Amino acid sequence: MIKSVRCREDRIHIWDFPNNTTILITDSFLQRLIRKRKQQFRSWRSLNTQLYISTPFSFFKSYLKPSYKEFRPLPILLSLCKIFNIGLQDLQKNILAYHTKKSRIIITNPNLPIVVTPLFSMIVAHIMADGCLIKFNNKKTVYFNYTQYNKQLRKLFIAKVEKVFGNIKYPEVYYNDGIRVYLPEVISLVMMKYYGIGCEGFLENKAKIPDKTLNANKDNLLTTLIAFIIDEGNVDSGQIVIGLHNKSLIEQLSEICNKLQYKNTISSRKPKGYVLYILKEGMQKFWRDYSLLKKKFPEICMGYKENSLRNNILRMNKTWKSKGKNHTKNKIIGLLNGRPRTIKELSELLTISRQGTKFHLKQLKTAGIISTRSTAKYGGDVYYLDKYYKLNESKKGQSRQLGVTKVKIMKILNKTPNTTLELAKKLNMGRNTVYRLLKNYASNRKIICIGNRSATTHPTKIWSLKNIE
Repeated sequence: MIKSVRCREDRIHIWDFPNNTTILITDSFLQRLIRKRKQQFRSWRSLNTQLYISTPFSFFKSYLKPSYKEFRPLPILLSLCKIFNIGLQDLQKNILAYHTKKSRIIITNPNLPIVVTPLFSMIVAHIMADGCLIKFNNKKTVYFNYTQYNKQLRKLFIAKVEKVFGNIKYPEVYYNDGIRVYLPEVISLVMMKYYGIGCEGFLENKAKIPDKTLNANKDNLLTTLIAFIIDEGNVDSGQIVIGLHNKSLIEQLSEICNKLQYKNTISSRKPKGYVLYILKEGMQKFWRDYSLLKKKFPEICMGYKENSLRNNILRMNKTWKSKGKNHTKNKIIGLLNGRPRTIKELSELLTISRQGTKFHLKQLKTAGIISTRSTAKYGGDVYYLDKYYKLNESKKGQSRQLGVTKVKIMKILNKTPNTTLELAKKLNMGRNTVYRLLKNYASNRKIICIGNRSATTHPTKIWSLKNIE
């Protein structure tokens, strides 16, 4: 078990940035540098000889002119601060924007120093899950590319980056309609340096979650897992499923689940690949942890997958009611009478699992009432109503999901003996119904009656879980 402790986050300062970073400074700080030069050096050339890095004099002299409107090289300004005995923190406070030398993407209103929050870890996890590192053979330039088909999730990715680094000024806002988001080179290099990841560390079959993340606190582990669920996971039938080709990465995600106490299992799938299942109990705990962390970091929102997760949780916790024979099928017919729909849409409208929806659709298709004629945008059949026909419904009753009540009773009795009345209250069921179930379990030698206890009106039996030879 990993405890959620309040600890000081790491900070990345401007002097930790790559050497090809260029910055825009305030006019007041520039004037301060010029005054220092006049006080300590007779000429620009004499100052140039004292720099810690070799810079052609013609360029150097231009960098400190007020008329120079371009971004200035970070290494030169760091060197000047050391020569003039100006604190680097002062320089950091007077930075208005930055980027790498040839980049067209600028970070304005920067957050400096950069605080390594759980969002920082989540950004790198997104790149590993559904992104890549772009590097040209004939150039030194490298930068992250993130691919996301859902517009809301694309914008949420940008929101995470801006929350950590500052506003990102793109030449054009192309990501509203496109599926890719390109991060500035300077951000990509800063994150790679912090985690010690090389270019190969983002390849599909070689990517690994950094040790700094695996050894971090609960919130960092959770945001990393959330990123993989957003990009590579789906939620259905009481579990979260994440599929990858990278076995080591799947095992690391399982390790994270174990640290967070999310019950999980791994299996392989054909032709190649591996699947992590976060099981029912783990999914419910994940939902609680996610809901709490989202209050602190709204940017971690899972978009439409959050809705799927919420619906699954509601289905698991609701009182199960049998609608009667053909009731659900008639509801499907009514929904399809309005317009064609996918299994996902029908499942959400009916508040039942996709597997349950498929079961009813298959029977309606066999009966010739519905058919599939096209495929949805991102895969999956679209169902059409061929003829409107209302099926005969049987009387409605109330029941519970097969096996759920038994599991609940066994879990309760595994902790401590309970009376029939106590169990009825905990299960929110009628006393007589619970008593009949308990007698049935006792006859099958699953539980045992260990005595009686006086109740308000009638005596009630005490039940215990016991292995009977």
